[in-house]
Amino acid sequence: MELLTANHGLMRDINKLTVLTLIRQNGPISKAQIAQITGLNKTTITSCVEQLKQDLLIREIGFASTSQGRPPLMLQFNGKEGLVVGAALGVNFSDVIVANLEGDILCQNRIPLRAQSAELFIQDIGDAIAASMDSVAMPALGVVGIGIGCPGIVNTATGDIVRSNRYPLLPHVPLRRALEERFQRSVTVEENGNAALAGAYYFGKMSASSTSMYVHVGLGIGSGIMLQGSLYRGGLGFAPKLGHTLFAAGGKACGCGLSGCFEMYASEHSLAEHYWERDMRHEDSGDIWRLAGEIIELAVQGEAKALRSVLHIGEMLGMGIASSINLLNPDHIILGCRLNRVDSFMAVVEQSIARHVLPLRMEGLTLMPAPFGEHSVSLGAASLAIEHMFSGIKVG
Repeated sequence: MELLTANHGLMRDINKLTVLTLIRQNGPISKAQIAQITGLNKTTITSCVEQLKQDLLIREIGFASTSQGRPPLMLQFNGKEGLVVGAALGVNFSDVIVANLEGDILCQNRIPLRAQSAELFIQDIGDAIAASMDSVAMPALGVVGIGIGCPGIVNTATGDIVRSNRYPLLPHVPLRRALEERFQRSVTVEENGNAALAGAYYFGKMSASSTSMYVHVGLGIGSGIMLQGSLYRGGLGFAPKLGHTLFAAGGKACGCGLSGCFEMYASEHSLAEHYWERDMRHEDSGDIWRLAGEIIELAVQGEAKALRSVLHIGEMLGMGIASSINLLNPDHIILGCRLNRVDSFMAVVEQSIARHVLPLRMEGLTLMPAPFGEHSVSLGAASLAIEHMFSGIKVG
């Protein structure tokens, strides 16, 4: 009897999540349309709808106009009654947004981040989140979750940052546990490439049937892969590491301990080195990040040397991405980086890819900039927090 009860409760939860997802993705929609798409019976759908209305997650918006029969009552996702926090961790700063459940950004803050110790690091992230939450009016559901996107290796099961080249003094950071204790809310921690890719699917409404790869270019190169609507994680649960695939045998030493890594030739770090014509591996990461931004700005303004360096990085980036296309044959490559601000950059990347992929691999392939620009990682982290909240929905 206990097993039957548990299974019945599980089915109710699954049905409720199915109905909510359908309304969010396809609303306004009627109960009859939900039944037609899902195959659920009228009683089940009515029960789910009533519960979701009580949870303030959906609302009735009136009757549809029709020339035949009784007009149906239309349902729509009610994403403005709840908030979510998304944070993107940078070299020495944290970009934090507060958005509603529809992805509308209500506030954004960039706050300095100290990485000298795990305690300072966690405190600064927590303070940035708290300040952002305090700056917005709270709707009925309040803040339903917190998402963090960060560079490095993340154990998504525990929410720990295992290792990051950006934070060499922090060998292990129990970030999720510390933030959940402080805020008493669910916290999701994900590597930046996976986070940004999740946001492109959730808020950008990309097709769940597609295979996509996100390439996140900063001082290093992060990546994420989506296979038919699911983030790909290997046997240990980590995101793919495009930036640490071999690009040049016996090449430049990388902070990860290997040599010849892709990110040593196609990142903002390598942009700064190419422009200034010097080895910058032992220089401060914050300074390199600032210098790279200045070079990109010069390229936007048309300064010849800066433009040559940016386009050189585009050529290198296309070569490395081409190897992934040959391996995965994806439908979409999404490129998230400040370099996209330079008008000719994406064209150079695409031309480089075309020269280095196998025949036919460019057919049906779309290369596109990250749909949410500088907010791609933070909004993506927020989307993962929303999905985590939805996955825990219970029918009362």
